[in-house]
Amino acid sequence: MSLKEAGSTWRELETESGALFGSRLRLPIAVLASFADPQELYAARIAKAAEVDRKEATRELSRLQAVGLLVPGSVVDSAGPGRPAQLLERRNKQTWEALIALATRLAKQD
Repeated sequence: MSLKEAGSTWRELETESGALFGSRLRLPIAVLASFADPQELYAARIAKAAEVDRKEATRELSRLQAVGLLVPGSVVDSAGPGRPAQLLERRNKQTWEALIALATRLAKQD
């Protein structure tokens, strides 16, 4: 799956994310990270998909790294200016599946 297929479902999760995790972006960023193709899983791309500042996306992705759900992957040169993208890799498939199940259930409550 890719970020293009994620749609805007993640937007509906901001209120619940804030209540459950103390950050309105934690669950939406995690959902987008779960949908991202391997070559899309880096902070700037997730920030663009979430329509947030790259610093905010980086902060939330670093929290997912801190608990071992994401680990640094390869570095990819970008075509434009700036630093090369640090790709991330998902770990713990069961936890990612549980996050998606939670997000799906919360989105259906509305």
